[in-house]
Amino acid sequence: MTPKQLILIDIFIAFPLKVLSIILSFCRRTKNKDYGSSVLIIKFLGAGNFVAYADIINNEKFTVLTVLNNKATLQKFTPNVKTIFIDESSLLKLAMTIIQSSIILLRSSFSLVVNLESESSFAKFISSLPRANRRSGISNKHKSIFDPLFYSFFLVAPALLSRPLVLKALIAYDANINLDIKEALIAHNNEVDFFSVSDVGDSVIIAPTCSLTDANRRLTDQSWQVICRYLVGLFQSLVVVFPNSDDPQYDFFVTLSKEIPEIDIQVDGYKQFVETVLSASLLITIDSQALHVAQHKNIPTIAFYGPTSPYGVELGSNTYVISRSLLCSPCTHKYLRLPCQGENYCSQFREYEITEALNAVFSKKYNRNWSSVMP
Repeated sequence: MTPKQLILIDIFIAFPLKVLSIILSFCRRTKNKDYGSSVLIIKFLGAGNFVAYADIINNEKFTVLTVLNNKATLQKFTPNVKTIFIDESSLLKLAMTIIQSSIILLRSSFSLVVNLESESSFAKFISSLPRANRRSGISNKHKSIFDPLFYSFFLVAPALLSRPLVLKALIAYDANINLDIKEALIAHNNEVDFFSVSDVGDSVIIAPTCSLTDANRRLTDQSWQVICRYLVGLFQSLVVVFPNSDDPQYDFFVTLSKEIPEIDIQVDGYKQFVETVLSASLLITIDSQALHVAQHKNIPTIAFYGPTSPYGVELGSNTYVISRSLLCSPCTHKYLRLPCQGENYCSQFREYEITEALNAVFSKKYNRNWSSVMP
């Protein structure tokens, strides 16, 4: 069968399979049982992928479920891996080998099931059959409501990651850095020089707010505390702007202003909020409307990015980017449940990450080089 035929079959049976997959995944999830380190990898098309995965999966703890056409490649490059094959050469053989594979999987147990077929509803169904402690996989940019319900952890359209890095992240997720993104941002930041463009003056504008529908891109209260403690030694006034007092972090900044009297909180409605951002000599914010307003007018800006991409909207030449650049980011936003199950690693900047980034911006002009700003 051709890939187009397989895709058409998948589309035809997509919705009932997805529903069944979710039900089965809950029924077959066994968190409290120890299945050792056994891992099931599901990847149908693309024999070359297994060459790329060879250094990772070539041992007996891995079982690979794939199509029969990939058998020769697996035997050549991963002779130690266990295999389950589906024969897609005809509808009859496809049906028979699916039944055989399903019976095998229903009798099997794994510590982890990894689905590398992001678009395939059938792959999700297959992933749901064995007993497993966890399931992970790749989602796509369309933000399916099924994926957060089905997976313990997933990556969203990881186009900038190599195949081995994708697999490593799905097998043993950690808050690891995407070096490609990190190097690109370093190159961008090296071209940014606020102080040759503008006299920053005695005050800095801070805009911590973003849409209430996308709160996962916000910095934590602790991060803002670190930032304000750093800045208070450089500027006479830290002007924190909100469009209204309903913002979830408004009360935090009111409390922080009692500790740091240099903080001046302004809440004067949306129109004045925009005007204040436009008047900034230097803005510190997150990926938000304030950032886009500043970039529209090429205002010097330090922007903290969490789950979104700095390249999602045209990156201004006068915007200094601070990002953890994690393998799982960008995951975009507005998911029913976050791909990381709400851990939000990308927005949890460590103190040293903040101070090192701010040192890179301010140390030359202000001779500032703090390793710690917390008491």
